[in-house]
Amino acid sequence: MPTYPKEDLLKWLEKKSRKPEEITAKVISIFSEAGVGKTVLACRLGKRVCLITDELQGSSSLANHPEVQKNVRVVPWRDWDFTAQIIPVIEAGEFRHYDGEPFDVIVLDTISGMIAEELQSIVKTGAATQQGKVSAEVAGRPDYLVSEQRIIPVMKAIANLERCMVVLLSHQRLGDKLTPGANTRMDAHAAAFRVINKYVSVMAYLRMAGPKKRELKVLPTGDGIAVKSRYHFPSEVVSDDDFVAHIEKWKESK
Repeated sequence: MPTYPKEDLLKWLEKKSRKPEEITAKVISIFSEAGVGKTVLACRLGKRVCLITDELQGSSSLANHPEVQKNVRVVPWRDWDFTAQIIPVIEAGEFRHYDGEPFDVIVLDTISGMIAEELQSIVKTGAATQQGKVSAEVAGRPDYLVSEQRIIPVMKAIANLERCMVVLLSHQRLGDKLTPGANTRMDAHAAAFRVINKYVSVMAYLRMAGPKKRELKVLPTGDGIAVKSRYHFPSEVVSDDDFVAHIEKWKESK
């Protein structure tokens, strides 16, 4: 067994040790089939909403809701690296709503589409070798390796937000408790959502319960690390209006 000098041990400890990870942000994950009304619901959760969307018509559903639309500023999604860097800028109030006031909610619409776009981009641009070895970002290698590494910086940027709440939207079917829709997604999506769900405070499945009637099934967030920022709903199933009311109450809490 090798013996290390004490000074080397101390240097390693000082360099590698860190504080336990802690989530201060309030993060909501809403998923459903397409066209159910996720975007409108998410934009109802804030007074000033920054909607980051990967869909060309992602904000068109707001046209029928002018009372919601006036509170929203739309930003086109670019890539995960760019997103991880603009989130702190929005949180700091350096980028604001049209009325000059800072945003209180950031919406990413849709996470599932963003994951797919990121993977397609890698396939189109190719991947360079690293020290003579093929990069980890190669389409022929399991996609989950790419998804996990690309999404981690974004979630870490989100994790420590204190002023802005974050809402993550996804087109998914209802899956298991830890990975919504996992049984209907490819590995890349499932792997990314396993990372995301560790940071999620509230998880809900939006569905139609009748003509013009929507309800949300609130799900446990698994073994995530966002324990301090969780909100416990009094019922497993709530209407969309009740959901908005609960989130308003939650936002006011510390």
